[in-house]
Amino acid sequence: MIQISLEIPDRPGELLRAVSLLGAKKVDVKALFVTRNAGGPTTGFVRMIVTNPEAAIAALREGGLTPTKEEVVVAAIEDQPGGLATALDALANVGINVTYAYGFVSRVEGRALAVLGVEDPPRASKLLKEAGIKLVDASAQGDSDLAAFVGGVWNW
Repeated sequence: MIQISLEIPDRPGELLRAVSLLGAKKVDVKALFVTRNAGGPTTGFVRMIVTNPEAAIAALREGGLTPTKEEVVVAAIEDQPGGLATALDALANVGINVTYAYGFVSRVEGRALAVLGVEDPPRASKLLKEAGIKLVDASAQGDSDLAAFVGGVWNW
């Protein structure tokens, strides 16, 4: 799965500007994580999963921002105590470090979606699948089960 990241000034209206640029190009934000950079209080850092990463990058660049894209793993986990632990255990047991994680809402009862930033996304994906954990990724287009996790047809 491709994640879009960008640094923005830490002041009122900057996040609004970024998501408005996306909305104007009909790019839907499916997951969002925003934090203040550890380097100081003057910048924020945004990570997001969107319906059309290439259109998002173009829209943000047109608006004067500097987005980047990176591969992440999106795991569909059981929405119950210990559900996330199962996925993290599969990675920890083989020495894959999770550098960050954030969740987003599933429209399928009993499922939660976790975005995992890992050192080796292809290897992590393979190991999670072997552990029986479903993943949501660009290859899921047309898979009605996985498409349901993100609210129907996703314009990859």
